[in-house]
Parts: sequence; C-alpha cells; structure tokens
Amino acid sequence: HGDETINDIKAIKNMIKKPVIKALPVSTYKDIKNSKKIEEVCDMILFDSKASIGISGGTGISFDWNLLKNLKLRKKWMLAGGLNINNIKNALSITNAPVVDISSGVETKRGIKCEKKIKNLINYLKNEN
Repeated sequence: HGDETINDIKAIKNMIKKPVIKALPVSTYKDIKNSKKIEEVCDMILFDSKASIGISGGTGISFDWNLLKNLKLRKKWMLAGGLNINNIKNALSITNAPVVDISSGVETKRGIKCEKKIKNLINYLKNEN
C-alpha cells in the first residue's frame, strides 16, 4: 500500500465527497502496520482475511485476530473475516473491535442472507453484554 494506493483513495474521496472505508487484507503483522499509512486518508479501515485463492471478502475465512490485539488507531476500525455466532465472542475479546462486519457468517450460501441467522446473532450479542 504505497503512495499510489493513498493517492487513489484521496482521488476517490474527493470525487465522491463521501466517507471512505478501505478494506485491508490481513495475514501478517506487516499488513496491520500498513494501516497506519492508510488511516491518514480513510474514514475507517476494515481488516479482513487475505485469501490465497484470489478473491477478497465473503470467504468465511478468519485470520489471526491476535495481530490486532493492541491496535491503536485514531479512527474507528472494523473487523471482518469469517465472523459468525460461534466465534464472535472470542474475536471481540481478543481484538476489542469497535465495529464488526458479519457477512458470510449470516448466509445460507454465498451472497444469500438468512434472516434467522441474523436474528440469532443479534440476540446472542445482546445477551452477551
């Protein structure tokens, strides 16, 4: 994520005049360190799994949440990557993420959301706090 990416984000933000969330694929701590540069131009960063299969997001695969354990950013950030009702409590206890993106974790199949899974997850989270 060099100057080219940062300049692209700035250009997009100036063009659309809306907040920008940048998804950062994560597999190593180096990926987390890159967030410091990106944070300057984005309104929020979404940490997601870095897929080795050539696609990003919606894979249902998690990454090592310990990489985010002591993350200090000035802006809010979002955790994604294989989150579901079975692992969300652990993910939050490790990362203390202020925002979560649970997409594939509430789907019956890729791209198809399940109302029951969404309600179950919301109720589970409400009862945990």
